[in-house]
Amino acid sequence: YGAICDASKRIIPDRVSITLFLLGAAEALLIPMGESLYVPLNERMAGALIPAITLLVIYHFDKRICGGDFKLLAAMGFCLGINSLMPI
Repeated sequence: YGAICDASKRIIPDRVSITLFLLGAAEALLIPMGESLYVPLNERMAGALIPAITLLVIYHFDKRICGGDFKLLAAMGFCLGINSLMPI
């Protein structure tokens, strides 16, 4: 949905990022530790911060990146965790 809105209107609605953050928070609270789908909070925070900081550095050199990109990537990183964003 966010990709379709971004491609057609060049804007990512806030509800997309908020929904992803809420899904990540609910997942962190509801999935018990030790389960195969459990993602620790430190991995979620790293998944939100590292891509956002990277986009901030890129934004310094290329002003075509907007706030919606920051929010969406940070929300995806929080929802999935750093290990799911960057395969080893």
